[in-house]
Amino acid sequence: MGTPGADVSVIIPVYNTVDYLSACLDSLVDQTIGHERLEVVAVDDGSTDGSGELLEQYAASYPDVFRVLHQENSGGPARPCNAGLDVATGRFVFFLGSDDYLALDALERLVERADAWQADVVVPVAEGVNGRRVDQRLFKREHPDLAYPGTLLPYSLSNTKLYRRDLVVEHGLRYPLDLRVGSDQPFTLAALRAARRIGVLGAPTAYFAVKRSDDSNISYKIDWPTRLADLTSVVEHLCEIEPEGDDRDALLVRHFSWEFDKLITRDLPLLPDEEGEGLLAALAVLADRYLTEGVRRRLTVPRRVRWHHVVAGDLAALRAASDEAPTTGPLLVEAGGAFSPLPGFREGLPDDLFVIPQGAIAPWIQSIDLAATVRLEGHTIFVTASTATLDPASARHARLTLSPLNDAGDPRGALDVSRSDGTRVLASGPMTIGADGDVQAEVDLTPFIEQGGGRAGLRLRIETDDRIFDRPFRVAVSAASEVATRSWNASIKVTSSTEDRVLVDVTVERTLAGRVLGRLRRN
Repeated sequence: MGTPGADVSVIIPVYNTVDYLSACLDSLVDQTIGHERLEVVAVDDGSTDGSGELLEQYAASYPDVFRVLHQENSGGPARPCNAGLDVATGRFVFFLGSDDYLALDALERLVERADAWQADVVVPVAEGVNGRRVDQRLFKREHPDLAYPGTLLPYSLSNTKLYRRDLVVEHGLRYPLDLRVGSDQPFTLAALRAARRIGVLGAPTAYFAVKRSDDSNISYKIDWPTRLADLTSVVEHLCEIEPEGDDRDALLVRHFSWEFDKLITRDLPLLPDEEGEGLLAALAVLADRYLTEGVRRRLTVPRRVRWHHVVAGDLAALRAASDEAPTTGPLLVEAGGAFSPLPGFREGLPDDLFVIPQGAIAPWIQSIDLAATVRLEGHTIFVTASTATLDPASARHARLTLSPLNDAGDPRGALDVSRSDGTRVLASGPMTIGADGDVQAEVDLTPFIEQGGGRAGLRLRIETDDRIFDRPFRVAVSAASEVATRSWNASIKVTSSTEDRVLVDVTVERTLAGRVLGRLRRN
């Protein structure tokens, strides 16, 4: 019958997953949280493969943990999830797919964090098994208080999270029964929106999402009109929960970037023109209703171009842009902003289609790999490198700079800083980028020498209208190698850090002759 008043009730909707169900249930039996703190509510949705019988075996073996409900097949997970919520008694509820499984300490860690953070929702680190795709961007670090909706939560609308049951009861949260797919998205969104605090569990992985060998857990293998109608219904439900505005735009970026966009990149290329026109018309109606300017500007450049062709009703152009590659081009920085000059740029299409979203510029620059060959002549460092990530015209907005190290004495990583609080520049010089991507740059160290020298990092600095992007050069030679020179007033040595970032050491000569010569040169 389960454990009344347990810390956590795990709700499992089950339909014909007998080949995977034992692994799922075993991962619950062996949870480190202990049976006295655990309740499992398994709802058999009319299985015909023996899943229901297997559930009863576990309930007989572990009557203090398992409670099994049986119902006629409902056609989806919504009704069994609601049935589980109706009888759950735990302080928290957690939804687990019947073909998935948990790390053995998952529930203990989730409940401990929820209590420590006073969080109403906690997201476990999840990974795919057997090729199952799970977006990993949310799991890069632990978050005790994640802002809603941000840029990452919209990509984590599955129900496989820990929810405080008081939140579910207070807001009357239930799964909509009219959705054939995606019924967990409105439930999860309503919970996230109502939560006082949302946490994300840190590594290691707590939830393992399994792709079945027969692909039977893929939501739908149906024709595009039905899939589009179902996805549109999901979005309609989400928009009933989240009113118009910036938060809704941040939410719908996910659907225009993923679910709806797949109709263009995967379905459209396989359709004859007559049916393609039908898909185009249906997508145009969708765009008219939900593709706001706030959604559009958050899309990546290739997707923004595709949806432009949808709105314009240009099937031929949409087909040409439906190929998912290339997804990026070289970074073009001009006075008007940063652009991705993909095919079609300045060939009749508006420039704003190719503007890189502000939040995407820093990761783009972080991806630039500049392995530098360094040469010293007097007080000047000459750098040669190569890149396919920067358009040659961007050189007008790029500089080779010398900047202070961090508090640990190492070159900083890639930075995105405003002009007012940017990393201090000790010296800088011009840069050119050839059509073949060859980078030539130089920096005169005289200002650094006059400031007393020291140790600094060699960096690439790119300035747009309102931002500064700054990243280190990587040395192309081994860490043990160095380039050195000595002049009348300074010795200069170029080496590399443990991460192969270029280091510049300048020791200023303090001899009487050096001081006299310095004064004479300044006079």
